[in-house]
Amino acid sequence: MEGTMSKRYLVILISFLLLILASGCAPVCTPEEIASFMPILESPANGSEVSFDSSITFDWTHNESCRPEEYQIIIDPLNWYFTEGDKSEFEYGLGFSPGIQYQWIVKASVKDEDGGTVFSPVSEIWTFTTDGRCSSASELVQPVLTAPQFGEWLGAGQGPGPSLATIRWSYSGDCYPDYFHYHAPADPGFSN
Repeated sequence: MEGTMSKRYLVILISFLLLILASGCAPVCTPEEIASFMPILESPANGSEVSFDSSITFDWTHNESCRPEEYQIIIDPLNWYFTEGDKSEFEYGLGFSPGIQYQWIVKASVKDEDGGTVFSPVSEIWTFTTDGRCSSASELVQPVLTAPQFGEWLGAGQGPGPSLATIRWSYSGDCYPDYFHYHAPADPGFSN
């Protein structure tokens, strides 16, 4: 009898705790509420410098008492992405270029009764810059040509006139130049 009584109290206590936790979950925003919903950006901080060769986690929050169905994050000049559900975090893997300034914004959305998407106003526009750009010519190293191979004939079977070629190189420096410049003269005696 004593064991049954303590189990009953335990079940009541757990039910009470679950009720408290469930009451803290915000309801999904209505289309009217989303019209004034404002995401607040947190990181990467506005004007910050981040590593270009690692993933970046974008974080934001909001002050509203409701939650959106999803967020849209726009990273310029890359693209726009949707989060899963009302998750206020997005991790972008490798793919940033060195020494570039990026802008990012977030907006929230819900579906209306017709299935259309209703968006919130966009957040503030924040910027961050990736590191990795060389600051002086002394930091540069020579790129290594990987294609076409030395002595490779590019016009064979292409008919008369110029042919298209893909030029590829690798670069192993600790920083990156503003741009790469290549020279491809038509003189077959060209060697360097």
